[in-house]
Formats: sequence, C-alpha cells, structure tokens
Amino acid sequence: MLQDRAVLSSHHLLSAFENAPVGMAVLTSTGVITACNAAMGRLLERPVPDLIGATFFDVTHPDDLDEARRRCALMQDPQAVPGVAPVVRHECRFVLHDERIIWVSVSTSRVAETPERSAHLIMHIEDVSDRKRLEAELNHRALHDPSPGWRTGRCSPSGCGRS
Repeated sequence: MLQDRAVLSSHHLLSAFENAPVGMAVLTSTGVITACNAAMGRLLERPVPDLIGATFFDVTHPDDLDEARRRCALMQDPQAVPGVAPVVRHECRFVLHDERIIWVSVSTSRVAETPERSAHLIMHIEDVSDRKRLEAELNHRALHDPSPGWRTGRCSPSGCGRS
C-alpha cells in the first residue's frame, strides 16, 4: 500500500510539473537546466530538449546578468548569508531567439543536498511583459498627461478629471 501511494504521489508530482501553467525548471546549483516543462519551452519559444544543458544566463538580458548571477550565488548556500529567504524572487528580462525581449518574474528555491541527490534549484518563471508595459504606460501618463486626475489619483473608469 505504501509503495502504491509513493507511485501515485510521483505521478501527481510529474503531472503537476508537466502541466503547470507557468514555466518550471530544475537546475543545478550553478544554474544549468536539468529538466523543464512545456510551459518553459513555450515561454522561451524553444523545444524543451534544446533547453536541457543550457543555463538561464544564456537567455538573460545582458543588462540583467550581474543581478541574476548574484541571486544564483545567494542560492548556493542560503545559511552563509544571514537574512536570505528560502525563496528568492526577482524580475528580469529574457532575450528570445529572434531578439525580442520579455519580462519575467522568477521565483527560485534551493533543495538541499541529501545522500540520494545533490543540491539543486527549483524555478518558477512567469511572463510579466504585459504588466510591465501597462506600468510604463501609467507612469508616462502620470508624468505627461495634463488631466488633473492623473496627478491627484482621482481617476475613474469614465476618465480622469471628470466627475
């Protein structure tokens, strides 16, 4: 019975990984992708087999590489740096194969080493490009729109500066 439960649990976990609505990846502690799901392939517009053995640094925008490397280093040994949360979250840009840029939210957790497996990282990656575009548009409008509502925060669904 216990073995059946373990097999069922394993199938559920695999199904959750494969069918997750966001990109998921298992990485070595140095950032090399050892497994990823179909959502990750769709996000990066690459076949999943092509991503195995690559690193997230390979697709990270050059201006975001230093921060991405710093965050990966924090995950090497979370106890070594006081105040490091068990999950590290950040946003960065990924460069797709056709040079388009997408913004992503990355959540990373570290799985400690055990006698059966080496330490590794689990990442969840979600495309937040639409949110970033809307934020930029709202910031622009707040700075440049002459309507008083944008500056005072009195905007309504019917518009700004109107009752």
